[in-house]
Amino acid sequence: MRRKIIGVLLSVALAAVLMTGCAGGNTGSGQKEAAKTVSADKKADQNTETKTSTDTKADTKTDTNTETKSDTDQNTDASTNTSADSSKNSNAESSKKSNADSSKNIMQTSGIYMGALCDAAQAFDWYCTSVDLNDDLVTCTGKFLYTVNFETISDSNNQYFENPAFRITENTKYATIGGEDPEEYMSRDEFFTYVQQCMGSGLDLDFTVTDGVVTKIEIAS
Repeated sequence: MRRKIIGVLLSVALAAVLMTGCAGGNTGSGQKEAAKTVSADKKADQNTETKTSTDTKADTKTDTNTETKSDTDQNTDASTNTSADSSKNSNAESSKKSNADSSKNIMQTSGIYMGALCDAAQAFDWYCTSVDLNDDLVTCTGKFLYTVNFETISDSNNQYFENPAFRITENTKYATIGGEDPEEYMSRDEFFTYVQQCMGSGLDLDFTVTDGVVTKIEIAS
């Protein structure tokens, strides 16, 4: 009887030990599974953060490229507008100058323009009653004879211009000539002072024009 009771107790104890081992094994397995789940969650979070960072960089790069392109487009538009404005201003200035030259009756054709320093009653066909100097523009009152050169002067092909104006430059020469004497050159101020002294004398005032500007003015007897 005592042996039977001891056998039952041993069986119960062995069963308890076995159940405890199983429970412990299950607990270890559960911990491993929990650890795997946590690791997977962390990895997923890291992937999400990496993707977010990549998307942010991509967005930043796109925004930068967009801004750069926008600035380039703006600079191109500004350059185009500036070029157009410059061309417009240049054309306007050219047109303005052309209109001004036309209104001032500036002689452009190359050749010689002659006017005798006297009034119309004293002159033959060409005369000059006044000469006005204003900066680089000489304005004359009267009627001037035009010829290509002195050898081509004839009554059959003479041309006349009333109240002509002439454009002078820093290279224009001023001279007087008479008879067989050589030309005598003067400064601009000296020459136009002398012109005023010669008014009414009948001496010729000759303008030599080349490509729209006066290369020489002379008083000839």
